[in-house]
Amino acid sequence: LICEEKLFFNLYENTTSDPTNYNMLPTPDNGVIIIGQVRRTNPLDPYDGLISKINNQGYTEWSKQIDGAGTQSLVDISRLSDGNFIVFGVARDNVSIGFFLFKIDALGNILWRKDYGIPHVGEAFGKITIKEDADGSLFIATKFLENGLSFSDRVLFIKTDNNGNIIFSKYYTPSNPI
Repeated sequence: LICEEKLFFNLYENTTSDPTNYNMLPTPDNGVIIIGQVRRTNPLDPYDGLISKINNQGYTEWSKQIDGAGTQSLVDISRLSDGNFIVFGVARDNVSIGFFLFKIDALGNILWRKDYGIPHVGEAFGKITIKEDADGSLFIATKFLENGLSFSDRVLFIKTDNNGNIIFSKYYTPSNPI
């Protein structure tokens, strides 16, 4: 058995947009999808989400900015059983925070997007986990800080159908909070 090892290094530089990588996921074709955010010049809308597909030679196949009101940050991505991908993003402006999900195909086409508001100001998300159930529904769990205070930690647990419609959403508070 002979295994050919391919290594590549490409520098992706854009000094005007300050790209930030938050996560990446290998693809079945030995490429990778990278997600994060990129700076804009508008102070009221400072960041857009950024999603890029890099092929197995290190070249960009496609790249898209995800726009919305305020800052849009893409923070987690998972591959689904149908071959598509689900992306979790966080949206913030000066008065509110929320999150969104969108489903993309292998070419980066957005199949659907759902935005979800959070009723309190000053909250933050921690590590996000997305898992697909056998029926295609999605389970999302994340650490959730009420008013941005670490002593008010909660877990936010959401189940959606395969189109991102919420089936249920619950907060769980530790039994012995600090």
